[in-house]
Amino acid sequence: MVSGLNCFSLIGTELLINKIRKEVKKLKRSVVLGTVLALSLAVTFLLTVSMPAAYATTPTTVTGKFYSKAFTNIEGRQAGESDNAIVTLSVTALWTGDIAGISTSESRWIWHNYVPPYGGGPINAHGVNTMASAAVKIDGVTYSGSLTMLFLGVMEGFTSEMEGTWVIISGTGGLVNLHGQGTWYHALGMVGSDYTGQVHFDP
Repeated sequence: MVSGLNCFSLIGTELLINKIRKEVKKLKRSVVLGTVLALSLAVTFLLTVSMPAAYATTPTTVTGKFYSKAFTNIEGRQAGESDNAIVTLSVTALWTGDIAGISTSESRWIWHNYVPPYGGGPINAHGVNTMASAAVKIDGVTYSGSLTMLFLGVMEGFTSEMEGTWVIISGTGGLVNLHGQGTWYHALGMVGSDYTGQVHFDP
């Protein structure tokens, strides 16, 4: 099993990510997706449960795209005695649209029932994105600062589409009181990934 994991270094990070970006297929509803979405909703609840709704601004819809630009394969290993593989990646992405900036993250990809070189699945990922200089457009006004977001994603196999959720954990500067959450989606042959969601300020 360990020798099979060497495929991550043999095929190179670019090949791995190009396949993920270009060969993904529509994700069907699964237990893994339900778990990821439930986790995202739980985090959102914990972050917002103490907010007095009467004092929060009206949620605003945000949309746009992000483009994964650079990947570094930090680690690829077997998960104990199981057939699961764990890959840790450092990812840099360019965000455009209502949320704009360059994000960096370290994400962990868990490949269930891994069969070398590309078999098995589903695959789920989670990481924390940091955007040191972000610009968020709300009702025609642009607010600047830094953003930290929880980022989750799933796909049912190596050649499937990928989708997931994002949640704003914290912000600084003009984004210090910004809260928000949404979804993202990457289709087969698609350039970049689409995101959508809602954000609001909590004074």
